[in-house]
This record gives sequence, C-alpha cells and structure tokens, in this order.
Amino acid sequence: IPPHLHLKTLNPRIQLGDLRVPTTLEAWASARRVAGVSSFGLSGTNAHVIVENAPAPEQVPPEVRTGAPNRSHIVPLSAASEPGLRDLAERYRGVLAANGLADVASSAAGGRGALPYRAVLIAETSEQGLTRLSDLESRHVTSTLAPSVTFLFTGQGSQYAGMGGDLYELEPVYRDAIDACSEALIGKMDRPLLQVLVSDDLADTQYTQPGLFAVEYALAKLWESWGVTPDTLIGHSVGEYVAAHLAGVFSLEDGLALVAARGRLMSALPRDGSMVAIFAPEAQIAVPDGVSVAGVNNPTETVLSGPTDAIEALAERCDAEGLKYRRLAVSHAFHSALMDPMLEDFAAVAAGVRFSPPTLDVISNIDGELATWI
Repeated sequence: IPPHLHLKTLNPRIQLGDLRVPTTLEAWASARRVAGVSSFGLSGTNAHVIVENAPAPEQVPPEVRTGAPNRSHIVPLSAASEPGLRDLAERYRGVLAANGLADVASSAAGGRGALPYRAVLIAETSEQGLTRLSDLESRHVTSTLAPSVTFLFTGQGSQYAGMGGDLYELEPVYRDAIDACSEALIGKMDRPLLQVLVSDDLADTQYTQPGLFAVEYALAKLWESWGVTPDTLIGHSVGEYVAAHLAGVFSLEDGLALVAARGRLMSALPRDGSMVAIFAPEAQIAVPDGVSVAGVNNPTETVLSGPTDAIEALAERCDAEGLKYRRLAVSHAFHSALMDPMLEDFAAVAAGVRFSPPTLDVISNIDGELATWI
C-alpha cells in the first residue's frame, strides 16, 4: 500500500488489521469486500486503487417505482404477425406480474424494435395492465416511412398555476430542463421560476411568458428524449420564441432573456386593453379604428385586440348581429398598437442577442411561410 494512501481516511470502517495480501486462491467469505489493486507500468507509471463492492440495491415495491398514483404508462407491443402479437401479449402477462409497470413500459419503449403488427397497452397499475392485455386492439402498419412531426407551441392563455408539476416530480429530463431555465432566469425575474410556476402570480404577464417558455421547452426536450423529434416547428406569440430556440436561432439563455424582458415590459404598460375571439371569418368583421387583428386561428375564428371600450363596443355589435364570441382572460391588449411603447426598450434587449439561421423549418405565425429571421 503506497504511504500516501491512508485507509482510515478513505473509509473509517476499514481496520488495518483486517487487511492481508493473499498469495493463493481462496474463498471470499465476508459479505463486505474491500481490495487493493495495483498496476506497475514498465514506463514507471504506477496506479493504486482501493475498491469495494457496491451496496445492495434498495428493494422498492414495483408499484412504488411508478413514481405517483394514477399515472398512466404506455407499453408498446409489436410483432411480425397477428398470432405473434397475441403470443407476445400473453407473455407480457408474466412480465407484468413479476415487474413494475413503469419498468416494463420503459423497457418496451426503449429496448424493442417496431415490427409491422402493433398494439399499445395504457394502464396505471400492473393489475390494470393485466386486465387490459386481453382487450388490445391491433393495427397492421404497412408503411415503413416515419411520419413528419411538427411541434406547435402555444401563447398566453394556456397557463395555470402548477402546470407541469407532476412531470417535474416524475420525469428527470423535464426536471433538468426546468432547472436549466430557472438558473438562466436568475437576475432576470424578481422571483424564482419554480416559485412562480406553482403560484397564482403566473397569471401576471411578466411571469406568464418566461413560465410558458420554460414549460414548453421542457416538454419538447422530454418528447425528444422519447425519440419524438420535430421536422417542423411553429409557435404563437411567446411560443414562437421556443420554436426559434429549438431551431438554433438563439441560445436558451438568450431566448429566456428576450422573453423575460418582453413580459416585464408588457406588464409595465397601462392595463387599459382587452382581447376577444370572434367565431367568424376576418372578412365578415368590421374592425373598428384602433383595434388590431391579433390572430386568425382558423378560417372561422378571428382574435381582435385593442382599447377596452372599443372591444366592448365590438362585443355589443356581435350580440346584435348574432355572432358568437369569447372574451379572453388577458391583462393587456397584446398584438395591438397598445404594445408600441415598449418596442424601443425591447429592441435594445434584442440587439444584445446573437441570432443564427434556423437549422429546422420554422413556420411563421404571421404569414404561414418559412421564417428565416436572418
């Protein structure tokens, strides 16, 4: 043992009297195994390592390993033929009986190939899975071409306190992504991101926008960890910033800096605006002066934004004309001329961001064309 290694310092449980140098093959009777391994190189480079057997794994009941009650797990099954798929489902009965549902779902999703005859088991417990195995609906997939995948990221209005909470507790990839956003937002928000996500303050624009960005980014990273990667990206409002980051237009830190500044500057504006979604084509709506078309969700739904009194007058006219509409729960008239006072300050923030051409196709939510930004 080299003199600079002190065994009592490395592991106080090891007593020098317990150590000896074996010269013949012998059984290792003790449950705890500690050994020194030395390597002497002809060049004069020597290595000395002390190793110990790993502790016994903690025995956790299978259903506890699922993470939380009432969480559904997806178990994909596939085989080369219809009878083979039925046989596979029968074999899974024994697998589920001996293992936790979460472990089976993870192994089936990540460790087995996709054959043409497929079925999927969705269950919350092993017992439920055993019951549903007999009722699986199979599908014969004839195409070997992977489908085109588009990720769509929403804007404000979809947020709620506690969103993504279960995923944060159960999914390490999601949790790491949220933590990365939380760290990047230090100094850019006056409250920690994790605190904001579980509070009613999430409804405040200055917190809504970075909160949505973080959750949508974390969801995208989670899907990617499952092997679902996008060919095309599109987003509305703050969601377009998430799409831009995932396409490589700017870094995560810069994207969060932009969104945090955007939310903060918008929140500081007078709260004298409103928004309304009218279930009618844009051409059918007489847009008053001072009101902007904030978005065309589809050919029969148009969102308008502007001063509250003008939006209320527009709602009254819709009542008179029999048009259905829905007032939006927003603090400001987003996507309207009432946002103009914050543009100069926001441009100053954007000037400090390094932009790059997108590496994935991003569809602009303004005109439906490929966005370049560069």
